[in-house]
Amino acid sequence: MAKNDKDIISHHTFMFPFTIEEDEFDLKKTVKILEKNKWEYIPFDVEGEQKDKNKIFNYNEFVYFYPAVQKLLYNQKDKIDKLDLSVYLINKQIKENAKYIIKILNEKEYELEISGVAIRIFKTGVGILLFHLENYKYEERTDILKINDFGRRIYPQFIPVESAKANFLAKELEIENIISEDFYNYLNGKNIRISKTIRKLIGDELSNKIKPLIDDRMFTICWYGNDEFSEVLKKYNNSSKEYNYFSNEDWAKFLFIDGNFNSLKSKNMIKEYLKKYSYDRWIEEGTLFGISRYSFVVATNERWFPKNILLSHIKTMYYQIMIIVLMQRATILKFKNKISKVMKEENIESIRRLQKEYLEFLNLMNFREVTAQEQGIEIYNMVRDIMGINDAVRELEKEIYELYNYYSMLESEKRLKQDRKLQLRLNIITILGGAIGIASLINSIIGMDRFKDILDINNKYELFIKGGFFVIIPFIITILILYNLVYESKKNKENIINKIAKKFQNEKWSLTSIIILFILYYIFIIA
Repeated sequence: MAKNDKDIISHHTFMFPFTIEEDEFDLKKTVKILEKNKWEYIPFDVEGEQKDKNKIFNYNEFVYFYPAVQKLLYNQKDKIDKLDLSVYLINKQIKENAKYIIKILNEKEYELEISGVAIRIFKTGVGILLFHLENYKYEERTDILKINDFGRRIYPQFIPVESAKANFLAKELEIENIISEDFYNYLNGKNIRISKTIRKLIGDELSNKIKPLIDDRMFTICWYGNDEFSEVLKKYNNSSKEYNYFSNEDWAKFLFIDGNFNSLKSKNMIKEYLKKYSYDRWIEEGTLFGISRYSFVVATNERWFPKNILLSHIKTMYYQIMIIVLMQRATILKFKNKISKVMKEENIESIRRLQKEYLEFLNLMNFREVTAQEQGIEIYNMVRDIMGINDAVRELEKEIYELYNYYSMLESEKRLKQDRKLQLRLNIITILGGAIGIASLINSIIGMDRFKDILDINNKYELFIKGGFFVIIPFIITILILYNLVYESKKNKENIINKIAKKFQNEKWSLTSIIILFILYYIFIIA
């Protein structure tokens, strides 16, 4: 049925979390790239007339969160600021009432209305692309399951592609009159990791830098209003003291986004997993939440409250909670990749920068709580637990701490080694200075008569022998030694001073030099 003929049946948000692989990520530069591809930054507007339904939702969403979370999510300035932690943009290519079309092999196709396509980029180099879709036509549970499973795929999980299309890959995904993806590029040997429905929207320049967080699937948010399904799930068995959803296979398929078949084939596992991943605070009212690493789903009834209040909460508060946790998960993975790079660099300054970025993440983005509202606290904690955020943060903190300590130790050893070299040079200079000082002292006592004696020699042969031996030969030896050092330093492209210092660091060479120096001075003085 058309939108005007019936109320909404289901709401779907496909979320594509990714990391931008750059050594030095620049938020403003990335926004400029997106703006060239028809993305537009729009400030978040909290104020406005109470008659404006969107403004009411904006206000309710804004005050729901703590101030620190507001600072992360809601840019209210007209222009992007360098202090912004994230930026939210909408796509201007997507016109009103545009369709997201899912074509399935040998089955019918699904047309969903696009209520918006947006992207949020975080300061940490993490982004989340968002497709907001509305279903006003398809009521059956099997239809909802297929919309979720086939609509979220971004590339084939395996090849040949036809086999994937027979199971969970759409025959074709299309954003009406803008982009179409049939996934056949993979048959042509092209190693393309992301669907054209994503690449064409964000542009080639950014597409070439991004890495998906969740393999071949997008994270899925789904609200589904169906009285029959709601009644089945909330039915309570007095004998087993359990709700029906504990063992309901349709609920398992809905929660874990299984389209054509149930991926849980063990009754024991179904029961265990459905207890763990279901949130049933409102089950008696016919509303059941489900959370997994790939999904946040709500099965409810068709009454006024679920359609008008609960659905708006799914689209705003709970949707933002999923964004926060996906950002945290992606940022942690990005930090782990950075640790690997820093280890190769072996640079203490790189580790300090990494530590600084990590502390900023902990203080500004890794919240223990995001709201004072009880249900929001419970859902946020549950999502973080299922995503393994707390454990991952502790592990990351340990890795960074150990890495810093290790390289600090290496840096200390390096400085100690340099200090020893410097001390050795100072010792050598002290010894040589002492030797020259002693020789000078002796020379001053004896006087300069020896020079006069040499100069006063009348016999040319004796003058040649004494003058050559005591003056010319030491001079020639000195010149040869210096020439050798200069030649070696040029050959090895090394500073002459460093070359001399290295020679003197050799204890045998230094000792020999000092002995020769003493002998020459001694002979020269007493000869």
